[in-house]
Amino acid sequence: MKLAPTVLFIFLFAANAVAQSVANKAFVCGECNSANIREIQKADTKELYCFLAGFKKCYNNADYMEHANPMLFALLQHDSRLMIELLTKYPELNDKNIYDELQHPVQDCDIKRLMFIVDRSNDNSPVKQGILNALSKIKNE
Repeated sequence: MKLAPTVLFIFLFAANAVAQSVANKAFVCGECNSANIREIQKADTKELYCFLAGFKKCYNNADYMEHANPMLFALLQHDSRLMIELLTKYPELNDKNIYDELQHPVQDCDIKRLMFIVDRSNDNSPVKQGILNALSKIKNE
């Protein structure tokens, strides 16, 4: 009967590992899964971090980028201050792919209004200037 505690321990350990695995599947940072970016306006800081990190890791994934591009513009319109703050605070997120995507919107958007929204932020960082620069290239095309 010495085997019973060992079996119980292994069962509990395995059950806990499965539960953690299922819990972690709800949102895994860095996965190129477009389902993670459906409602950017309701995302918390970690989800936004992971969304922005996807532009580096998932740039060659066409399905991901097809969904990420409009969401990038939605984030910029919804809370440009937060986007600038995240890109400034976490330099690993500040990737050229974000600026490339900003130069090529897949949906029609009011670039002039978007530039006004970004420009209104009280930040004068290189990130803000980079975003405005990328958007201005659309305006001038």
